[in-house]
Amino acid sequence: MSQAKSYRSLVGRGIFWNSSFQVIQTLITFGAMLVLVRVIPPAEYGRAAAVAGILGLINALSCSAFMAQALQLPEGVEPDWRLHFSAGLWIQGGLSLLTHGLAGLCWFLPTYRPMAPLLHVGALGLLIDWPGQLRTAMLRREMDFRRLRIAHVVGTLAGVSTSLAVGLAGGGAWAIVLANNVVLAIPLTVEGLFFAGWRPGPSWWRWPAWKRYRPALAFGIQQAGSTGLRVSRIALEAAFLPALLGYGAMGLLNRAIALFNASVGRVMSVLVDTAYPLLPRFANDEKRFATYSTALIQAVLLLSIGGAVYLGLEGQTVSRVLYSQRWAAADPLLWPGALIGLALVTFTAASSVILAQSRLRKVFLLNLLTAALGLPMVAVAAYGGGLQGYAWALAAGQLAAAATALGLASKYLRPGWARAALLVPITTAAVATAGWWAVRHAFELPSPPGRLAVTAPAYCLAAAVALRGLFPGYLAGVLAQLPRGEHLLRWLRLTRPRQAS
Repeated sequence: MSQAKSYRSLVGRGIFWNSSFQVIQTLITFGAMLVLVRVIPPAEYGRAAAVAGILGLINALSCSAFMAQALQLPEGVEPDWRLHFSAGLWIQGGLSLLTHGLAGLCWFLPTYRPMAPLLHVGALGLLIDWPGQLRTAMLRREMDFRRLRIAHVVGTLAGVSTSLAVGLAGGGAWAIVLANNVVLAIPLTVEGLFFAGWRPGPSWWRWPAWKRYRPALAFGIQQAGSTGLRVSRIALEAAFLPALLGYGAMGLLNRAIALFNASVGRVMSVLVDTAYPLLPRFANDEKRFATYSTALIQAVLLLSIGGAVYLGLEGQTVSRVLYSQRWAAADPLLWPGALIGLALVTFTAASSVILAQSRLRKVFLLNLLTAALGLPMVAVAAYGGGLQGYAWALAAGQLAAAATALGLASKYLRPGWARAALLVPITTAAVATAGWWAVRHAFELPSPPGRLAVTAPAYCLAAAVALRGLFPGYLAGVLAQLPRGEHLLRWLRLTRPRQAS
């Protein structure tokens, strides 16, 4: 019991620091976004998204995939951080050279020439990112989210300052690429090497002992393959959509999906990032693993389904408040954008459960499925479906991949989890939608901020009432697994379930 409380305390501190970071990051980036979407044209957002797609595929092979093997080690086994550092130098150096080569190729292709200088900058960022990725793995292993998130806040401030300065100066896509692919990587490197005082030891630049590094290589190669397949959809967009639909269309789709990622997606990242380092520790305890992983899946589905439905209903209003009338062309993409965001967070949570059980082959096959589903989506755009057709086809494919991931993860969840995990969020969202409809038709609210100020609380209140009134046992089961959940149970006058004791 005392060990369980200790782990719960670790999770509680992790949720506090991860949540605090998300709040701070949201406030900082929200203010910057209000400026940038008004000074950076959609075509420049599309150019940045295309570069991000290529860099994302290259980053799938980054040293972070190999260093993450340290999180899989049981308690009492200390990772060889010096070996990780040396291997990381050679891995990132090779990727940087590869990126420079792709940039050189883009100079000779007129459609892709605008991406070339940005890719050169991204290649530089790959080298800067190497010590920071090691420090990230160290802090996640220790569950020291306080130091990790403080460094991330510093990086966010530096990145936002850079993007605003470059964007206001007319830099366009440079504002996004410089901030996200170069500046953000610097603070964790500085924290690890200077503030924490960690040193790699002598001869760290030499060819590493790959035989000793074999377990991390085996894990990292499979993880890199899985990640590469997962981001291949974005890479396909970067490869084909500029020629098929143009950079402007890519910018519109990027902003439509970003509505979900910048709101509901941030909450989901807090849940998954905090819970995952703990899950592998219980991989051999079937009952406890099923309890914690089921609670994670239930929380993700409850929040993401409700959030996606609201953004689908009020997406245009949210877009007007955040992006202004300038982005009205993205309106037809808001519903598929919300569903794509829902599918992605669900897929991430389910695959995290499978990964925590070290079922790397299953994770690889899941990502292979996601990549395979991306090919017909590009064909939709190529054969006259246009941007809207591509967005809806992409949403359908991502939802299918998410459903498959949940099906494979169900082996490690509690029996009968699906009925509650799906029925409750869908029913709650339906009741909340009725509350939203009643408010929208009861008041004349011509101002977009006024509509959000009324409909958002009404939607959330209706969802909360439905959850407490219709599914008290479900709500109690989820809250019982949370740090300080007892306080919430008492406040809501709910009884703690026996299996959670």
